[in-house]
Amino acid sequence: MRGRAIGEGSYGYKLLVPLNIQHDCELIVGYVLGGLQESEITMLRRLLARLNQTLGRCGSGGRFS
Repeated sequence: MRGRAIGEGSYGYKLLVPLNIQHDCELIVGYVLGGLQESEITMLRRLLARLNQTLGRCGSGGRFS
């Protein structure tokens, strides 16, 4: 993966780290790295697809179903 130029000489990456925050702890759900031009929604969709592939569908019957 290469950093992409955005605007006047901007290069870099975005790191998306969703957390599961509970009253007594914070758990990292996963992470995904993307270029500056990639939207956070696209990055989240990639992460959810990867979790679905490795863990199967989660939350069936839960409050997010």
